[in-house]
Amino acid sequence: MPRRNHPAGPVGDDAPDGSDVVPHKVPSDTVAVMQSPSPFTAAAEGAMRRALVVGVVASVVVGLLLTGLAAIMSNALIGLLLGVVVIVVGAAAWVLHVQRSFAEAATAVVGELGRPVSDAEQPAFCNALDGVAIRTGVKAPELRVLETDSANALVASDGELSTVVVTSGLLDLCRTVESEVIAAELLCRVRDDSARYGTLAAGLTPMMRRASGIDDGAVAELLGEQRAVRSDADAVALTRYPPGLVSAFEQMAEVGTVVQGASPGTAPLWIAPAVGVAQGVAASVDRTVNQPPRLSDSRLTGAVILRNPR
Repeated sequence: MPRRNHPAGPVGDDAPDGSDVVPHKVPSDTVAVMQSPSPFTAAAEGAMRRALVVGVVASVVVGLLLTGLAAIMSNALIGLLLGVVVIVVGAAAWVLHVQRSFAEAATAVVGELGRPVSDAEQPAFCNALDGVAIRTGVKAPELRVLETDSANALVASDGELSTVVVTSGLLDLCRTVESEVIAAELLCRVRDDSARYGTLAAGLTPMMRRASGIDDGAVAELLGEQRAVRSDADAVALTRYPPGLVSAFEQMAEVGTVVQGASPGTAPLWIAPAVGVAQGVAASVDRTVNQPPRLSDSRLTGAVILRNPR
Protein backbone atom coordinates (compact mmCIF):
# COMPACT_ATOMS: atom_id res chain seq x y z
CA MET A 1 0.00 0.00 0.00
CA PRO A 2 1.29 3.54 -0.69
CA ARG A 3 2.87 5.41 2.19
CA ARG A 4 3.72 9.04 2.85
CA ASN A 5 7.26 10.08 3.65
CA HIS A 6 8.01 11.05 7.23
CA PRO A 7 10.86 13.39 8.14
CA ALA A 8 13.65 12.49 10.49
CA GLY A 9 12.83 12.55 14.18
CA PRO A 10 13.74 15.06 16.89
CA VAL A 11 17.40 15.74 17.45
CA GLY A 12 19.08 18.04 19.91
CA ASP A 13 17.27 21.37 20.28
CA ASP A 14 14.27 19.99 18.37
CA ALA A 15 13.44 17.50 21.13
CA PRO A 16 9.77 17.82 22.06
CA ASP A 17 10.47 18.14 25.78
CA GLY A 18 12.88 20.99 25.22
CA SER A 19 15.72 19.13 26.92
CA ASP A 20 19.35 19.57 26.00
CA VAL A 21 19.90 16.30 24.18
CA VAL A 22 23.20 15.87 22.41
CA PRO A 23 22.75 14.16 19.04
CA HIS A 24 24.11 10.63 19.09
CA LYS A 25 26.91 10.31 16.56
CA VAL A 26 27.34 6.95 14.88
CA PRO A 27 31.04 5.96 14.96
CA SER A 28 32.76 5.21 11.66
CA ASP A 29 33.48 1.63 12.71
CA THR A 30 29.78 1.18 13.43
CA VAL A 31 28.93 2.37 9.92
CA ALA A 32 31.35 -0.19 8.53
CA VAL A 33 29.71 -2.95 10.56
CA MET A 34 26.22 -1.87 9.44
CA GLN A 35 27.35 -2.01 5.80
CA SER A 36 28.94 -5.47 6.11
CA PRO A 37 27.02 -8.60 5.11
CA SER A 38 24.62 -9.72 7.80
CA PRO A 39 25.07 -13.14 9.42
CA PHE A 40 21.28 -13.45 9.34
CA THR A 41 21.29 -13.19 5.55
CA ALA A 42 23.86 -15.94 5.29
CA ALA A 43 21.94 -18.07 7.78
CA ALA A 44 18.63 -17.70 5.92
CA GLU A 45 20.22 -18.52 2.58
CA GLY A 46 22.14 -21.40 4.13
CA ALA A 47 18.92 -22.80 5.59
CA MET A 48 17.31 -22.87 2.15
CA ARG A 49 20.36 -24.57 0.64
CA ARG A 50 20.31 -27.24 3.34
CA ALA A 51 16.62 -27.89 2.79
CA LEU A 52 17.15 -28.18 -0.96
CA VAL A 53 20.08 -30.57 -0.56
CA VAL A 54 18.17 -32.78 1.89
CA GLY A 55 15.27 -33.24 -0.54
CA VAL A 56 17.41 -33.73 -3.62
CA VAL A 57 19.61 -36.29 -1.88
CA ALA A 58 16.52 -38.13 -0.65
CA SER A 59 15.14 -38.19 -4.21
CA VAL A 60 18.41 -39.60 -5.55
CA VAL A 61 18.54 -42.29 -2.87
CA VAL A 62 14.94 -43.34 -3.50
CA GLY A 63 15.52 -43.29 -7.26
CA LEU A 64 18.59 -45.49 -6.99
CA LEU A 65 16.81 -47.95 -4.74
CA LEU A 66 13.89 -48.21 -7.15
CA THR A 67 16.33 -48.60 -10.05
CA GLY A 68 18.00 -51.54 -8.36
CA LEU A 69 14.69 -53.11 -7.33
CA ALA A 70 13.19 -52.75 -10.80
CA ALA A 71 16.34 -54.14 -12.40
CA ILE A 72 16.15 -57.22 -10.22
CA MET A 73 12.43 -57.77 -10.82
CA SER A 74 12.28 -56.94 -14.57
CA ASN A 75 15.22 -55.52 -16.54
CA ALA A 76 17.96 -52.94 -16.14
CA LEU A 77 16.62 -50.52 -18.76
CA ILE A 78 13.21 -50.24 -17.12
CA GLY A 79 14.88 -49.84 -13.75
CA LEU A 80 17.13 -47.09 -15.06
CA LEU A 81 14.26 -45.17 -16.64
CA LEU A 82 12.15 -45.51 -13.51
CA GLY A 83 15.03 -44.29 -11.36
CA VAL A 84 15.66 -41.26 -13.56
CA VAL A 85 11.98 -40.31 -13.52
CA VAL A 86 11.78 -40.60 -9.75
CA ILE A 87 14.95 -38.57 -9.24
CA VAL A 88 13.97 -35.78 -11.65
CA VAL A 89 10.32 -35.50 -10.62
CA GLY A 90 11.02 -35.94 -6.92
CA ALA A 91 13.84 -33.38 -6.88
CA ALA A 92 11.84 -30.84 -8.91
CA ALA A 93 8.79 -31.24 -6.69
CA TRP A 94 10.88 -30.82 -3.55
CA VAL A 95 12.63 -27.71 -4.89
CA LEU A 96 9.26 -26.11 -5.64
CA HIS A 97 7.97 -27.10 -2.20
CA VAL A 98 11.00 -25.56 -0.46
CA GLN A 99 10.75 -22.34 -2.44
CA ARG A 100 7.04 -22.01 -1.73
CA SER A 101 7.48 -22.81 1.98
CA PHE A 102 10.19 -20.18 2.41
CA ALA A 103 8.23 -17.60 0.43
CA GLU A 104 5.05 -18.18 2.43
CA ALA A 105 6.65 -18.25 5.89
CA ALA A 106 5.82 -14.58 6.52
CA THR A 107 2.19 -15.13 5.55
CA ALA A 108 2.03 -18.07 7.94
CA VAL A 109 3.31 -15.83 10.76
CA VAL A 110 1.07 -12.78 10.29
CA GLY A 111 -1.96 -14.36 8.65
CA GLU A 112 -3.95 -14.50 11.87
CA LEU A 113 -2.43 -11.46 13.53
CA GLY A 114 -4.61 -8.38 13.32
CA ARG A 115 -6.07 -6.71 10.27
CA PRO A 116 -4.51 -4.60 7.52
CA VAL A 117 -4.92 -0.86 7.98
CA SER A 118 -4.51 2.07 5.61
CA ASP A 119 -2.57 5.32 5.94
CA ALA A 120 -5.83 7.11 6.59
CA GLU A 121 -6.54 4.97 9.64
CA GLN A 122 -3.08 5.34 11.21
CA PRO A 123 -1.40 8.33 9.51
CA ALA A 124 1.12 9.07 12.27
CA PHE A 125 2.51 5.56 12.56
CA CYS A 126 2.45 5.03 8.78
CA ASN A 127 4.44 8.24 8.33
CA ALA A 128 6.95 7.05 10.91
CA LEU A 129 7.32 3.76 9.04
CA ASP A 130 7.77 5.65 5.75
CA GLY A 131 10.53 7.86 7.11
CA VAL A 132 12.42 5.03 8.77
CA ALA A 133 12.04 2.84 5.67
CA ILE A 134 13.73 5.52 3.58
CA ARG A 135 16.56 5.95 6.06
CA THR A 136 17.17 2.22 6.45
CA GLY A 137 16.88 1.49 2.74
CA VAL A 138 14.10 -1.08 3.08
CA LYS A 139 10.70 -1.16 1.40
CA ALA A 140 7.82 0.37 3.33
CA PRO A 141 6.06 -2.48 5.14
CA GLU A 142 2.42 -3.40 5.25
CA LEU A 143 0.84 -2.38 8.55
CA ARG A 144 -1.55 -4.56 10.52
CA VAL A 145 -3.19 -3.72 13.85
CA LEU A 146 -3.88 -6.35 16.49
CA GLU A 147 -6.69 -5.34 18.81
CA THR A 148 -5.39 -5.91 22.34
CA ASP A 149 -4.63 -3.74 25.35
CA SER A 150 -1.01 -4.90 25.57
CA ALA A 151 1.73 -2.75 24.03
CA ASN A 152 3.94 -4.62 21.59
CA ALA A 153 4.90 -4.91 17.93
CA LEU A 154 6.23 -7.57 15.59
CA VAL A 155 7.84 -7.56 12.16
CA ALA A 156 7.93 -10.47 9.72
CA SER A 157 9.93 -10.46 6.49
CA ASP A 158 10.46 -12.69 3.48
CA GLY A 159 13.64 -10.90 2.44
CA GLU A 160 11.84 -8.62 -0.02
CA LEU A 161 8.65 -7.43 1.66
CA SER A 162 7.84 -7.07 5.32
CA THR A 163 4.77 -6.77 7.50
CA VAL A 164 4.57 -4.87 10.77
CA VAL A 165 1.98 -5.93 13.35
CA VAL A 166 1.33 -3.33 16.06
CA THR A 167 -1.05 -3.77 18.96
CA SER A 168 -3.74 -1.17 19.47
CA GLY A 169 -2.44 -0.76 23.00
CA LEU A 170 0.94 0.36 21.67
CA LEU A 171 -0.61 2.73 19.14
CA ASP A 172 -2.66 4.35 21.89
CA LEU A 173 0.44 5.38 23.81
CA CYS A 174 2.65 6.38 20.87
CA ARG A 175 3.34 10.03 20.17
CA THR A 176 5.57 11.02 17.25
CA VAL A 177 8.74 10.32 19.23
CA GLU A 178 7.68 6.87 20.34
CA SER A 179 6.28 6.01 16.91
CA GLU A 180 9.60 6.77 15.29
CA VAL A 181 11.73 4.75 17.70
CA ILE A 182 9.34 1.79 17.49
CA ALA A 183 9.44 1.97 13.69
CA ALA A 184 13.25 2.10 13.85
CA GLU A 185 13.39 -0.87 16.22
CA LEU A 186 11.27 -2.89 13.78
CA LEU A 187 12.79 -1.90 10.44
CA CYS A 188 16.39 -2.21 11.63
CA ARG A 189 15.54 -5.89 12.07
CA VAL A 190 14.35 -5.98 8.47
CA ARG A 191 17.54 -4.27 7.31
CA ASP A 192 19.88 -6.78 8.98
CA ASP A 193 17.67 -9.75 7.97
CA SER A 194 17.17 -10.95 11.56
CA ALA A 195 13.44 -10.51 10.91
CA ARG A 196 13.73 -12.76 7.88
CA TYR A 197 15.53 -15.49 9.82
CA GLY A 198 13.09 -15.24 12.73
CA THR A 199 10.20 -15.43 10.28
CA LEU A 200 11.54 -18.68 8.85
CA ALA A 201 11.95 -20.10 12.35
CA ALA A 202 8.34 -19.19 13.17
CA GLY A 203 6.62 -19.79 9.83
CA LEU A 204 8.13 -22.99 8.42
CA THR A 205 6.52 -26.33 9.14
CA PRO A 206 8.31 -28.63 11.62
CA MET A 207 9.44 -30.87 8.76
CA MET A 208 10.88 -27.95 6.82
CA ARG A 209 12.58 -26.58 9.92
CA ARG A 210 14.32 -29.92 10.45
CA ALA A 211 15.37 -30.09 6.80
CA SER A 212 16.76 -26.55 6.90
CA GLY A 213 18.51 -26.96 10.25
CA ILE A 214 16.54 -24.20 11.98
CA ASP A 215 15.84 -25.30 15.55
CA ASP A 216 15.66 -23.51 18.90
CA GLY A 217 19.37 -23.99 19.50
CA ALA A 218 20.32 -22.52 16.12
CA VAL A 219 17.96 -19.57 16.60
CA ALA A 220 19.27 -18.79 20.08
CA GLU A 221 22.91 -19.10 19.03
CA LEU A 222 22.51 -16.83 16.02
CA LEU A 223 20.43 -14.17 17.77
CA GLY A 224 22.58 -14.19 20.91
CA GLU A 225 21.58 -13.15 24.41
CA GLN A 226 22.22 -9.47 23.65
CA ARG A 227 20.17 -9.41 20.46
CA ALA A 228 17.36 -7.30 21.91
CA VAL A 229 19.79 -4.69 23.24
CA ARG A 230 21.60 -4.56 19.90
CA SER A 231 18.25 -3.84 18.26
CA ASP A 232 17.74 -1.02 20.75
CA ALA A 233 21.16 0.38 19.93
CA ASP A 234 20.43 0.24 16.19
CA ALA A 235 17.16 2.11 16.73
CA VAL A 236 18.86 4.82 18.80
CA ALA A 237 21.68 5.16 16.26
CA LEU A 238 19.04 5.81 13.61
CA THR A 239 16.75 8.18 15.51
CA ARG A 240 19.57 9.85 17.49
CA TYR A 241 17.18 10.42 20.36
CA PRO A 242 17.66 7.96 23.26
CA PRO A 243 14.91 9.52 25.42
CA GLY A 244 12.41 8.33 22.81
CA LEU A 245 13.43 4.73 23.46
CA VAL A 246 13.32 5.22 27.22
CA SER A 247 9.86 6.80 27.01
CA ALA A 248 8.54 3.98 24.82
CA PHE A 249 9.92 1.31 27.15
CA GLU A 250 8.52 2.94 30.26
CA GLN A 251 5.04 3.17 28.80
CA MET A 252 5.16 -0.36 27.39
CA ALA A 253 6.23 -1.72 30.79
CA GLU A 254 3.36 0.11 32.45
CA VAL A 255 0.76 -1.19 30.01
CA GLY A 256 2.19 -4.71 29.67
CA THR A 257 3.59 -6.49 26.62
CA VAL A 258 2.25 -10.05 26.87
CA VAL A 259 0.07 -10.86 23.84
CA GLN A 260 -2.57 -13.45 24.56
CA GLY A 261 -2.55 -16.26 22.02
CA ALA A 262 0.85 -15.36 20.54
CA SER A 263 2.62 -18.38 19.08
CA PRO A 264 5.79 -19.45 20.94
CA GLY A 265 7.62 -19.53 17.62
CA THR A 266 7.10 -15.80 17.13
CA ALA A 267 8.87 -14.84 20.38
CA PRO A 268 12.04 -13.46 18.70
CA LEU A 269 9.98 -11.35 16.30
CA TRP A 270 8.30 -9.18 18.95
CA ILE A 271 10.19 -6.12 20.21
CA ALA A 272 9.30 -6.97 23.83
CA PRO A 273 8.34 -10.19 25.61
CA ALA A 274 4.98 -11.28 24.20
CA VAL A 275 5.08 -14.99 25.03
CA GLY A 276 7.38 -16.82 27.43
CA VAL A 277 8.74 -20.12 28.62
CA ALA A 278 5.46 -21.01 30.31
CA GLN A 279 3.75 -20.91 26.90
CA GLY A 280 6.36 -23.13 25.21
CA VAL A 281 9.23 -20.79 24.29
CA ALA A 282 12.64 -22.43 24.71
CA ALA A 283 14.58 -20.86 27.59
CA SER A 284 17.55 -20.16 25.30
CA VAL A 285 15.32 -18.32 22.84
CA ASP A 286 13.49 -16.48 25.62
CA ARG A 287 16.77 -14.96 26.78
CA THR A 288 17.27 -13.32 23.38
CA VAL A 289 14.03 -11.38 23.81
CA ASN A 290 14.61 -9.78 27.19
CA GLN A 291 18.25 -10.02 28.22
CA PRO A 292 19.03 -7.94 30.19
CA PRO A 293 15.54 -6.87 31.41
CA ARG A 294 15.16 -3.82 29.17
CA LEU A 295 11.64 -2.78 30.05
CA SER A 296 11.97 -3.10 33.82
CA ASP A 297 14.98 -0.76 33.81
CA SER A 298 14.59 1.25 30.62
CA ARG A 299 16.64 4.21 31.85
CA LEU A 300 19.56 1.88 32.55
CA THR A 301 19.17 0.42 29.08
CA GLY A 302 19.28 3.91 27.56
CA ALA A 303 22.39 4.76 29.54
CA VAL A 304 24.11 1.54 28.44
CA ILE A 305 23.32 2.30 24.80
CA LEU A 306 24.72 5.83 25.12
CA ARG A 307 27.94 4.55 26.67
CA ASN A 308 28.27 1.68 24.21
CA PRO A 309 26.85 2.88 20.87
CA ARG A 310 26.59 0.50 17.95
